[in-house]
Order: sequence, then structure tokens, then C-alpha cells
Amino acid sequence: MSTASNVGDVTGACLDEDQGCRPDNHHHNEYTQSKAVAERLLRESGLPVLTLRPTVVLGAGLPDPKFARQILWFVPATRFFRALPIDPSSRFDVVDVGYVADAALALMSAENRFHLCYHLSAGRDCSIPVGEFSKIVDAHLRRDEPLELIPPSEWTRADIRRNVRTNLQKKLFKSIRYYLPFLNMDVVYDNARLRSELGSMCPTVRPVESYITDLLRYIRTSTAVKEAAMP
Repeated sequence: MSTASNVGDVTGACLDEDQGCRPDNHHHNEYTQSKAVAERLLRESGLPVLTLRPTVVLGAGLPDPKFARQILWFVPATRFFRALPIDPSSRFDVVDVGYVADAALALMSAENRFHLCYHLSAGRDCSIPVGEFSKIVDAHLRRDEPLELIPPSEWTRADIRRNVRTNLQKKLFKSIRYYLPFLNMDVVYDNARLRSELGSMCPTVRPVESYITDLLRYIRTSTAVKEAAMP
């Protein structure tokens, strides 16, 4: 079980499985690079290995605040900002955990697989622009004004002075910035191979808007602030 983001620092692309797993590429964190290294080691071992690469996975349908918090803790923390360096047109490839589980089980039970590696992803058709995701968050947080999303290339020192002023904002921004490269990558992971393999047995990608607010209800703003202080 790998990760689709083991491709590293790539922008503006729809990638198939053969374009992924780049351990020597620059990576935004050591987690994605370690997955790429592990994949390469297994591939070079000569062992028969089935590699599954989920994209970002959210715990839709799981009443588990801890699981929801692991990835989404930063979302309530955006309440403290008027603007952030995020490109609203960047596509965000995200799926629910049920989709990943169903796809993995279906692939493992398939008698004659055509490939050794599959993306478990939303793909080109079901990915969501970050700007649309932000609108859902704005409504959930009941913001008086929507969060302004400024593409990183247009984010200036003046924007930093206006939007990252207080000590709390500085601490939160320091933690949130680790998420920004993934939100701004504008990369989706092609799932045509999975859909072709499973046919009618391929699970359906649930729209993010159908479950994201339920997950966010598990995360209090005070909890998000505490999470930002964690190592």
C-alpha cells in the first residue's frame, strides 16, 4: 500500500501509474519519498508485488474524530486568516476510505490482473478544484467573508504583512504551510487502469461535498489550534 503522491514535486499534470514513484525527485516531505523508495526496493527484489497507490484519503462514514483530524485539522485553522497562498484553480485529488477499501479488495480478489500497480484515486473526472472545496469550508465555518485564495506566484510580502500578523497567525501559518504544496500541486492521478480492470465492479468516487462537512464537525477550532502546536 503506497501513495500516489510518491511522484514528488510535480505540478499541473494528470499522471498515470508509469509516471509515478520518483524517489530521486524533490519531495515535499519524507513520507512520500519513503513510499517511493520502498516501491523501488520491492520492484527490484524480483518478488511478485501488487502495488496500490491511494491518493489523499478522508474518513467518510467513520465516526472517528482522530482519523478526521489527521488530515483535516488545518481546515478549521483557516478561520483565523483572511487570505492564504492557495491557487483556487488547482485540482485536488481526494477520495473516501470506503472507496479505497472496496477497490483494494476487488483488485486483490481479481483472478487475472493486467497490471502490477494501480492508482486508487478520483482521477481527472472526479477531482475537485481547491476553490470549490474552499467554498464548502466557508459555508461550514460560517465566515462573514470567504477566504481569499491567492495563487502562490501572486502572494507578496505585503500579503504576508496583512494576513499573518498576530503570534497565533504566525504559529498556525508555520504549520499550515506544510499542506500548501499539496494543495497547489494541481496534480491528479489517472484511474483509467483501475476502471478498466474492475469494470462494473469498480466502486464509485463519492463527491467530497457529500461528506466533508460531516467530517469537519468532528474537529473543533480549539483542537485545530492545539494540533498546530504538535511536532
